[in-house]
Amino acid sequence: MTTIYEKSTTQEFTIPEYELASLSSRLLAKIIDTILLVIVIFISVMLPNYIIKEREDLTLIFFVGIVLTFVFYQAYLLTRYGYSIGKKVLKIKIVHNENNNNGGFFRNVFLRSFINELIASIIPLYGLIDILFIFTNDHRCLHDRLAGTKVIIDDESISDQEELAFDELWNQKQFNNNKELK
Repeated sequence: MTTIYEKSTTQEFTIPEYELASLSSRLLAKIIDTILLVIVIFISVMLPNYIIKEREDLTLIFFVGIVLTFVFYQAYLLTRYGYSIGKKVLKIKIVHNENNNNGGFFRNVFLRSFINELIASIIPLYGLIDILFIFTNDHRCLHDRLAGTKVIIDDESISDQEELAFDELWNQKQFNNNKELK
């Protein structure tokens, strides 16, 4: 069952309503990304053995180069568009939980991926607990909560002009709130 995320309304504008991505689409996107990473690692390990047979040092450089290229490409997609290759295939994306804008590098890559993996490497069972949070009403894992994000169905029906108009209104609202606090 998919859930429609509730509309947030202020006096000035309404945040568009988006349908949350299903649990199965999120899982399948992760599987696609993992399979692609395994393929990239396999190719980067096997290919040098056929091309450069005597130079093990070049094999390591080749391996690191290809894997880093793939990781940086995925990070670029997450930063720029809010999706990985798997998410793009399934037409879902990561957005800021409050305003549905792309979370950018800090939220989508640094907090959701890097910091989350760091926490998982330190705290036993964190990874399991992180995943189990997807069964809450808003389908947000711990890494989503940490980054202030959610995963939605990528509704490409919203035009760039509508998105820019919404961004302008949101930024004005944030500016006015900051002025009121001072």
